[in-house]
Amino acid sequence: MIDMRPVGYVIGILVVFLGLTMLAPLAVDFGQGNGHWPVFATSAAITIISGGFLALASSNGTHIGLDIQKTFLLTTLVWVALSVFAAIPFIGIYQCKPGGCNLRSSFRYNYNRFYCIQ
Repeated sequence: MIDMRPVGYVIGILVVFLGLTMLAPLAVDFGQGNGHWPVFATSAAITIISGGFLALASSNGTHIGLDIQKTFLLTTLVWVALSVFAAIPFIGIYQCKPGGCNLRSSFRYNYNRFYCIQ
Protein backbone atom coordinates (compact mmCIF):
# COMPACT_ATOMS: atom_id res chain seq x y z
CA MET A 1 0.00 0.00 0.00
CA ILE A 2 1.33 3.41 -0.96
CA ASP A 3 1.51 5.94 1.87
CA MET A 4 -0.01 9.10 0.41
CA ARG A 5 1.02 11.49 3.19
CA PRO A 6 4.25 12.76 1.60
CA VAL A 7 2.46 13.26 -1.72
CA GLY A 8 -0.41 15.11 -0.03
CA TYR A 9 2.00 17.29 1.91
CA VAL A 10 3.89 18.42 -1.20
CA ILE A 11 0.68 19.02 -3.14
CA GLY A 12 -0.75 21.01 -0.21
CA ILE A 13 2.33 23.23 -0.03
CA LEU A 14 2.24 23.86 -3.79
CA VAL A 15 -1.46 24.70 -3.67
CA VAL A 16 -0.81 27.20 -0.87
CA PHE A 17 1.89 28.86 -3.00
CA LEU A 18 -0.54 28.99 -5.92
CA GLY A 19 -3.05 30.72 -3.66
CA LEU A 20 -0.43 33.24 -2.60
CA THR A 21 0.34 34.02 -6.24
CA MET A 22 -3.36 34.78 -6.76
CA LEU A 23 -2.89 37.80 -4.52
CA ALA A 24 -0.89 39.59 -7.26
CA PRO A 25 -3.82 39.82 -9.72
CA LEU A 26 -6.02 40.80 -6.79
CA ALA A 27 -3.79 43.78 -6.03
CA VAL A 28 -3.53 44.81 -9.69
CA ASP A 29 -7.28 44.55 -10.24
CA PHE A 30 -8.00 46.46 -7.05
CA GLY A 31 -5.53 49.16 -8.09
CA GLN A 32 -7.06 49.46 -11.54
CA GLY A 33 -10.56 49.62 -10.12
CA ASN A 34 -12.06 46.96 -12.40
CA GLY A 35 -14.20 45.47 -9.66
CA HIS A 36 -13.21 41.83 -10.13
CA TRP A 37 -10.96 41.73 -7.08
CA PRO A 38 -13.53 39.86 -4.91
CA VAL A 39 -13.27 36.94 -7.33
CA PHE A 40 -9.51 36.80 -6.84
CA ALA A 41 -9.88 37.20 -3.07
CA THR A 42 -12.36 34.34 -2.87
CA SER A 43 -10.27 32.16 -5.14
CA ALA A 44 -7.11 32.85 -3.17
CA ALA A 45 -8.88 32.11 0.12
CA ILE A 46 -10.33 28.82 -1.16
CA THR A 47 -6.96 27.80 -2.57
CA ILE A 48 -4.89 28.74 0.48
CA ILE A 49 -7.31 27.13 2.94
CA SER A 50 -7.62 23.91 0.91
CA GLY A 51 -3.87 23.60 0.42
CA GLY A 52 -3.21 24.44 4.05
CA PHE A 53 -5.62 21.79 5.29
CA LEU A 54 -4.15 19.20 2.92
CA ALA A 55 -0.59 20.01 4.02
CA LEU A 56 -1.58 20.05 7.68
CA ALA A 57 -3.42 16.74 7.44
CA SER A 58 -0.43 15.13 5.70
CA SER A 59 2.36 16.72 7.73
CA ASN A 60 2.91 13.73 10.01
CA GLY A 61 4.19 11.69 7.07
CA THR A 62 6.97 14.02 6.01
CA HIS A 63 9.70 11.81 7.46
CA ILE A 64 8.79 9.14 4.89
CA GLY A 65 10.71 9.61 1.68
CA LEU A 66 9.44 9.62 -1.87
CA ASP A 67 10.18 6.52 -3.90
CA ILE A 68 9.68 6.17 -7.66
CA GLN A 69 5.98 5.23 -7.40
CA LYS A 70 5.19 8.20 -5.19
CA THR A 71 7.16 10.51 -7.44
CA PHE A 72 5.18 9.51 -10.52
CA LEU A 73 1.95 9.85 -8.58
CA LEU A 74 3.06 13.22 -7.23
CA THR A 75 3.82 14.51 -10.72
CA THR A 76 0.41 13.55 -12.04
CA LEU A 77 -1.54 14.83 -9.05
CA VAL A 78 0.36 18.13 -8.96
CA TRP A 79 -0.65 18.83 -12.57
CA VAL A 80 -4.28 17.97 -11.80
CA ALA A 81 -4.50 19.84 -8.49
CA LEU A 82 -2.82 23.03 -9.68
CA SER A 83 -4.91 23.09 -12.86
CA VAL A 84 -8.14 22.71 -10.91
CA PHE A 85 -7.29 25.38 -8.36
CA ALA A 86 -5.90 27.76 -11.00
CA ALA A 87 -9.22 27.57 -12.86
CA ILE A 88 -11.25 28.79 -9.89
CA PRO A 89 -10.96 32.52 -10.75
CA PHE A 90 -12.27 31.85 -14.26
CA ILE A 91 -15.48 30.43 -12.85
CA GLY A 92 -16.46 33.72 -11.25
CA ILE A 93 -14.59 36.32 -13.28
CA TYR A 94 -17.45 37.05 -15.66
CA GLN A 95 -20.10 37.58 -13.02
CA CYS A 96 -19.88 41.31 -13.64
CA LYS A 97 -22.28 42.89 -11.16
CA PRO A 98 -25.50 41.91 -9.43
CA GLY A 99 -28.11 41.79 -12.16
CA GLY A 100 -25.39 41.78 -14.83
CA CYS A 101 -23.50 38.93 -16.36
CA ASN A 102 -23.60 35.42 -15.06
CA LEU A 103 -22.28 32.12 -16.29
CA ARG A 104 -25.32 31.57 -18.50
CA SER A 105 -24.74 34.76 -20.46
CA SER A 106 -23.16 34.65 -23.86
CA PHE A 107 -19.83 36.34 -24.37
CA ARG A 108 -18.36 38.12 -27.33
CA TYR A 109 -14.61 38.60 -27.69
CA ASN A 110 -13.89 42.16 -28.75
CA TYR A 111 -10.67 44.16 -28.46
CA ASN A 112 -8.99 41.71 -26.07
CA ARG A 113 -11.90 41.82 -23.61
CA PHE A 114 -15.03 39.83 -23.06
CA TYR A 115 -18.30 41.70 -23.07
CA CYS A 116 -21.59 40.37 -21.83
CA ILE A 117 -24.41 39.94 -24.28
CA GLN A 118 -27.69 40.28 -22.43
